[in-house]
Amino acid sequence: MFLLFALLAGCAHVPTAVTPEWRGLDYPDDRAWALVQALWREHQAAAGKGWSRSAPVHSGSLLEQWWCSPEVPEDDCWTGVVARGGTRGSAWRGLSVVLAEGGGVEWIAVDSGQVAADDAWGMALTLHVDAESSERVDWGLQVLRYASQARTASVQLGPELFCAVEQSSYTAKGPELDALLVSGRSFAQHAGDAYGGLAATANRAIQAHEARKCAYGRYHGDGSPRCDLVPLNPRDERAALDQVRLEQGHYETLLRADAEALHALLVALYPEALR
Repeated sequence: MFLLFALLAGCAHVPTAVTPEWRGLDYPDDRAWALVQALWREHQAAAGKGWSRSAPVHSGSLLEQWWCSPEVPEDDCWTGVVARGGTRGSAWRGLSVVLAEGGGVEWIAVDSGQVAADDAWGMALTLHVDAESSERVDWGLQVLRYASQARTASVQLGPELFCAVEQSSYTAKGPELDALLVSGRSFAQHAGDAYGGLAATANRAIQAHEARKCAYGRYHGDGSPRCDLVPLNPRDERAALDQVRLEQGHYETLLRADAEALHALLVALYPEALR
């Protein structure tokens, strides 16, 4: 409801002209410049009453600009720290470009998200677009939820999923973002199956005795103690299997159970200019 209110409130605002800093960049072609304008205007239209908009800020090879709801202190808006979900009840939009060594625009990045103030799902979405082709080439999605003052869930989705067991790490192919956008049922299937696949990968490695832990040497007060990688003993392996079940299995259950709400939030946050 918060996002819907913000979008409806934004409709009452006539988007202003794109700020000059974006006009002076060296885009590979007119399509890239048109895309940046469309994304900028979408962000401007989505900003509700009381939202702040940072000035475009150069940081090394990056030019970025942020829009933030009133819950975010105006001084914090330009830093992009809001996109990590640090402010309860907040919403945000971000637009960035990465400049190549010669100064031309190489990548376009789009951020959007919201964090619920109550026990409901929030989401942070990041999209990377190749400026030359105007095609999406990478993405990342964090879904998170709070109850009272504690974060009760935080699940990462992207082209690759990751988990760690002791000193070993495991990866699995993530879901296709386009499949998550289709419907709640498709979201449940593809996101749930991806985390199920990650759990299966980790379980196979543990059961094959491939997982490793540190056997620490004696500490002499001269830095970190030496870590020699050794196989898990049977007790450690049982604990590791329990860890995978409790963590990755829990994520899979959450994504399947709340897929309809998560899909609706994702569709609302995904920019029209990239559909």
